[in-house]
Amino acid sequence: AGANRYIPIQPMPQQEYYDLSYAQRRLWIICQFEEDSIAYNEVGGLTIKGKFNPSAFEQAIRTIAQRHEILRTVFVTIDGEPKQKVLPQVDLKLQQEDLCHLKVKGDRQKIAAAEIIKTTANKAFNLEKGPLAIFKLLHLEEEHYFLLVNIHHIINDGWSVGVIKHELN
Repeated sequence: AGANRYIPIQPMPQQEYYDLSYAQRRLWIICQFEEDSIAYNEVGGLTIKGKFNPSAFEQAIRTIAQRHEILRTVFVTIDGEPKQKVLPQVDLKLQQEDLCHLKVKGDRQKIAAAEIIKTTANKAFNLEKGPLAIFKLLHLEEEHYFLLVNIHHIINDGWSVGVIKHELN
């Protein structure tokens, strides 16, 4: 009825370690039993056609990682308890594979791309070391790329993936 009940969420004071959310704690516990599990990898891909600057895109990834602490977060154990540790920076690169030379060789490019996608999607993350995201760009032909993103669910959900997509755009 016209009353504003909006209460902004205040940022937490800066700390060395942070508690996990209930959802993160559940995932962390599951990952302790299956260290090499890929069950919580969230993988997506995007075809890019037209002029594209991989260096500028990599800079965008790094800028977003500096803006969003969760992309610089690892999960450590302190006194037997899991904690989040936000790193000052993370080496989040745009990994690149040039497959243009295979285009003229029939299905070799498709086979190579499929293998790279499978390997990247099935990479188990180390929650203590990070980074917990992979950005891989396959260069298929002039002005034709495929971007593959693999992010561990412990740092990503439906809301945050929308934020990252919006900022990358």
